[in-house]
Amino acid sequence: MTKIRSIWFLFALSVGLAAHAETATYTVTSYHTIALTAGTAPDGSTATFNSTTARGSQITAGNSATLTLTGYDELFISALTVQMHSNKTSGGGSLRAYLNGTMIASIADASFADSSWNGTYATADEWADINVPLTGFTFPQNAELTVVIEASANSLYVGGFTVSYNAGVGQNRPKIVVLMTGTEETLAPLRESSAGRGVRLPNLQDADSVWHFLGWTEAEWPHSEECPTFFRAGTTYFPTKNTTLYALYTNKLALETLVQDTLFETGTYAIVTALTFNCMMAGGVTDRRVGSTAAELFVDDDSLYHLNMETIPPENCYQVTFTDTTAIIRHQETNSGVGYTSQNLATNTNEWSVTRALHHSLCLYHHVGMNTYCLFPTTVEGQWAYKSVRLNVREDQLFLLFFAVPDEAPEPALYTTMPRSGLGVQSPTEETQYRVYRLDGTCLFSCATDQELRALPAGIYIITSPHGTQKRIVRTH
Repeated sequence: MTKIRSIWFLFALSVGLAAHAETATYTVTSYHTIALTAGTAPDGSTATFNSTTARGSQITAGNSATLTLTGYDELFISALTVQMHSNKTSGGGSLRAYLNGTMIASIADASFADSSWNGTYATADEWADINVPLTGFTFPQNAELTVVIEASANSLYVGGFTVSYNAGVGQNRPKIVVLMTGTEETLAPLRESSAGRGVRLPNLQDADSVWHFLGWTEAEWPHSEECPTFFRAGTTYFPTKNTTLYALYTNKLALETLVQDTLFETGTYAIVTALTFNCMMAGGVTDRRVGSTAAELFVDDDSLYHLNMETIPPENCYQVTFTDTTAIIRHQETNSGVGYTSQNLATNTNEWSVTRALHHSLCLYHHVGMNTYCLFPTTVEGQWAYKSVRLNVREDQLFLLFFAVPDEAPEPALYTTMPRSGLGVQSPTEETQYRVYRLDGTCLFSCATDQELRALPAGIYIITSPHGTQKRIVRTH
């Protein structure tokens, strides 16, 4: 180990950091690819590699190899080591490391046998660890670390890189949450009062008459019927790093619940049992029973049960033929009957006797000798299932609730973080007014056109305008 590397090693050991150190080793797999082969890389990080020689790990004179790392946000980089060798008696070049375009370390052009490099030539059997002579630093949010190795004499070879990192000082700093509204409304970034305290999420006005504000989500969300995980306004959000949250909008504020049927006309129904059971019939008769799915029910101001669903899945749909005193049931999806033989359910289409009971429910039953068996849920293998259960027919008991399935399913709700992308009201046409903020929320200046934004010095900014809020990374000009 050279003197320079010994000094660096002692320095790295002396860095006062409480977190456990980690390493990530990347191995060059071709002149334009690299792969993580040992250790652990941070979630969301990336590593790319490219050599202009186009000969695997070799760099010939006049050519260069470039490693680019991203996603080590706010982790402390304590060391960066390059696995290299030269030819047996020749090879040399230079190394430069850049953070967001600013050079932070370098090795001047010299022979690989020079003390600034390895101190001796090395062959493929003698891969050497070359420490990039940088001072430990906390990787900025959304930053890019680039290492460029140029060969001036044939040849240098780059086998891979090892990054040593841990939770740096930045991990214990209050985190900043940037709020992207997706509209002309602008909000200053939120900052924790102290690390780990979280931030209280603000409310937003609706984007327009179509898109209603729902909450905040951690990723942009194009128009979709699927609702992403989101955090409601007024709750405390705990960021693990400097984060961007996006306002989530929906074109429906509430479900159009299905209302309990009281007419009992022939048609398609969901058959549900409330109170202790809160379950809904599902599927045809199998093994003398009908399965169930959970059903969320509540009694509304109309004194009727409401089912917290807009549409009924096909497996829960049943064709019911009613008369004044009987009912025949068929499972719609399988076109099989829900009937009985003796005291068990069967795929028959025989008639159930019907009696009205408590709260507009119906008792569907049949007689077996002196006993009465009703269609009712019971526990089977730890779950509710509908069977032909021996019960008394009583008008003061709650039995089966029927919910008519709509002839046409309502349009599903849509969700988006982009209410100005075409389905809502478009952005206003008045003159754009830009405001430029630092990440801590300080407004630096405002301007009328984006021409004035082109002179921003290197850094990370939040820029607001009537078209929305965006984060901009400005690299060295």
